[in-house]
Amino acid sequence: MHGLNRKFLRNPQKFLDQYIILMPSIDKGSWRFSSGLQTFDLRRDNRNIFGRQCCLLTTMERRDKDAGMFTNSIYGNWIPINSSGSFTACNIVANRAPYFIFTEQLGGCSIGILNTNSPNTVFAHDPNPNKNKLSDYQLTLSAKQYDPKENDINTSGVCWWDGVQWNIGFCVTYDSTGFYQQIGQDNYTQ
Repeated sequence: MHGLNRKFLRNPQKFLDQYIILMPSIDKGSWRFSSGLQTFDLRRDNRNIFGRQCCLLTTMERRDKDAGMFTNSIYGNWIPINSSGSFTACNIVANRAPYFIFTEQLGGCSIGILNTNSPNTVFAHDPNPNKNKLSDYQLTLSAKQYDPKENDINTSGVCWWDGVQWNIGFCVTYDSTGFYQQIGQDNYTQ
């Protein structure tokens, strides 16, 4: 196989520097992840954005073939957008390393990890960062970090527990160019 999961699990930051992870589109009425614990899979894509190879985030249940003894599953949580638009905090227990948290589109929102040195922590999503509800959080990703020119870039957050501390990153996803395409059984846009 292509080994994307193995590369991602080995060094998530290096992977995010080399690849763009595309998420299922929530804007086009496509299939969506359910909230909570998931077993994720990365699928190769033939597109290149900003000079980086693309891959698709999906789940093991939607994998093209059955997982085998040497399959490198990606364990973690999917945190969807809070439809009420209010501040959301949820308890996370990272029961392995690495352990991941993926978010839907941020679009001006901020996310945070309360305690970066514990596998048991609180993850928060703040749709109104001007109220500064994440001031007590040790690790945050704000719109100023992923969209410094205020171009309405819609990105997704990726957080991971490496066995020692929580890390945070992001990848350009579906609203960066407005491009939309059917790929396999899921709708993805870039």
